[in-house]
Amino acid sequence: MIRFFAHSENALGVKHDLVAHLVRVAELARGHAEKLGAPDLGYWAGLWHDLGKFHPDFQSYISHPEARRGPDHSSAGAVHAARWLEGLAFLVAGHHGGLPASDELKRRLKEKARALPVAGALDIANTQLPGIVPGEQLATKCPSFLASAESAGGRRGQLERDTELFLRMLFSALVDADFLDTEADFDSRRLGLRGGTPSLPELWARFEANQAGVTGRQDDALNLIRHEIYQACVVAGDGRSGIFSLTVPTGGGKTRSGTGPEAQWWRRRARARGRALCYNPSAEGEKDMAILKVARLGHPVLRKVAAPVPAKEIGSPEIQRLIDDMVETMREYNGAGLAANQVHVPKQICVIEVAGNPRYPDAPSIPLTVLVNPVVTPLTVEMEDGWEGCLSIPDMRGMVPRYTTVRLEAFDRAGEKLSVVAKEFFARVVQHETDHLNGLVYVDRMKDLSTLTHLAEWSRYWLGNAEQDD
Repeated sequence: MIRFFAHSENALGVKHDLVAHLVRVAELARGHAEKLGAPDLGYWAGLWHDLGKFHPDFQSYISHPEARRGPDHSSAGAVHAARWLEGLAFLVAGHHGGLPASDELKRRLKEKARALPVAGALDIANTQLPGIVPGEQLATKCPSFLASAESAGGRRGQLERDTELFLRMLFSALVDADFLDTEADFDSRRLGLRGGTPSLPELWARFEANQAGVTGRQDDALNLIRHEIYQACVVAGDGRSGIFSLTVPTGGGKTRSGTGPEAQWWRRRARARGRALCYNPSAEGEKDMAILKVARLGHPVLRKVAAPVPAKEIGSPEIQRLIDDMVETMREYNGAGLAANQVHVPKQICVIEVAGNPRYPDAPSIPLTVLVNPVVTPLTVEMEDGWEGCLSIPDMRGMVPRYTTVRLEAFDRAGEKLSVVAKEFFARVVQHETDHLNGLVYVDRMKDLSTLTHLAEWSRYWLGNAEQDD
């Protein structure tokens, strides 16, 4: 029996069997695509992706790897895939060079369908790999959300976007499967290093720590531009879902700039969908929390004086849920505090916490503090300038004078009265948050607006002065 090979000799002098490679990639792709609701489509894409390697010209190339470039081996599978489901032809045709444009693929399929090497490769594949023809229509194996254009009605544009995104994800399932099986053949030791996958919050923490050591740390023109691009992407994304375009020339830091807001969005999405749980004393057991939308400067809600919360309503499910969501939102955005009118609810409630916050690495810890109907009274005439920022005024900093010692009186989330003396950093945070409840933002307290600066410039020109509150 003639053997066919997918790749040249590995370190042990063994060539990679083609049939084994196709079957293994098919199974791996099936597993990846199962998460997309399309395991069968992943399987067939994997089984067909290298059918062109059955042609004698490619097998001759495998025996003479010193040749610079091997024969086209993706067109045979693409032609075969197009007979069953056109979308899979995109994946197979582009599994090495990238997804082709629709017009480009059509021209290629039309040309290659009549080419003798393609027909020859498919004839051999049929004899060596029984079962390359599906027993049913693959259109029935598409995910349920990809309804036909006829039934989509006015959603045709949305359907096209959904289909394109799905094919790109399925393409990743195929490419990853192909890479993993090839890696296992050439270097099985590396395969053993592939363990579990970190969670999205873990990945984001790693990325953020790495990015903090890169962006804004060099003052040459190129890196300053890269830093500005990154900051602009984070601001533009701001956790919103949607499709964004990024037009930046090579060397401008596209990968990092695009990854930042994307990773943030996924982390927020995961937690908002209920993967972050908390205990609520007013509810039975655990419940999901939500990431709330933060109002930005200019929104009228930030200029409203918040209404007091009646004492009998503090323990209500509505208020308790609002407090939970505010805590989750504050933690999600790495804020030191958050006032209710910042999340479009003009009620006299704010939350404060500083514990291992990456934005305040040198700040003293403040345990989670929930304040309902807070009243702040200065206990000294002494005021101190300090840098402040605000989730409602993103990527800006300003120097703000605050009383160094204040008395704080409020109700906690259980409706119990509290009275404490707050000093220094805690006093600054308390004043910042209670200002929000009175329709004020830190800019209103600034005496010298020349210190109002964008975060990128603050990092460049002012870094070293302690950042304060949110």
